[in-house]
Amino acid sequence: MLILHDAQTYPGVVLRCRPVGILEVEQKSKGKKERNDRVFAVPDRSPLETDLKDIRKLPSHARDDLEQFFRATNALENKELKFLGWHGPRRAAKAIRRLAR
Repeated sequence: MLILHDAQTYPGVVLRCRPVGILEVEQKSKGKKERNDRVFAVPDRSPLETDLKDIRKLPSHARDDLEQFFRATNALENKELKFLGWHGPRRAAKAIRRLAR
């Protein structure tokens, strides 16, 4: 999960968050394909992120920057990414529930 937040934090900090969307991703490594979706959330009580309810409402350049970030980090591991689409908070919450089982 990637938390979109404009304040500094540190590893291990616990933030109460709410999902705002998911980027569905298929990655390929050594000929094997697998899903590796990215869930996005914002802190529950942050005054600066309260307006963001749906990741699809981010400006397209911000979503492009996020895609480029994931491409760059996966290139280091020699993995090929295919972005399947951006979806809203309901699909993100469904993925969280499915993966929490």
